[in-house]
Amino acid sequence: MEVIKRTKGPCVILAGAGTGKTHIIVEKTKYLINNKIYPPEKIVCITFSNEAANNLYTRIKNTINSEKEPIIKTFHAFSADLLKEYGEEIGVKKDFKILTPDDAKIVLNKYFRTQPLLCHKYISTIGTAKDIGIKIENLENYIQKNLSNLLINIEKIDKEINEIQLELHTKFLKK
Repeated sequence: MEVIKRTKGPCVILAGAGTGKTHIIVEKTKYLINNKIYPPEKIVCITFSNEAANNLYTRIKNTINSEKEPIIKTFHAFSADLLKEYGEEIGVKKDFKILTPDDAKIVLNKYFRTQPLLCHKYISTIGTAKDIGIKIENLENYIQKNLSNLLINIEKIDKEINEIQLELHTKFLKK
């Protein structure tokens, strides 16, 4: 397998469920470590879920002959570790805490007396904003700016729908 023996630069393995990604990653990691191409601590495997990370860790640990281990984590865990180590350089304190979405819903409900259904909507909106790079302090401005654009688009769509309906209702008159 070509991907297993490729040793220069990063390697991304992207494929669907059940296609053998984990097997390839285990074999590649084993190849890199056992052939002393890279020391284990210089290898990073990042996955999406805790289950995948734990599965990968167990399978790799059982196949390598080394006291040191590669770094095998989820995107979130790896990022949190980076922030803990280097976050102060960008203004993040070392003792920061990560609030899970469920924890955030509890905080909204308990301390701000927000209804549970709205808690979910708020947390979802905040998550989406973070995903597209909108800072929380800028969220209100973003919503206001885009809400006016949305209202303009809705008015435009309503006008077009009315015109189409009128045309449909009067089409028989044009014959």
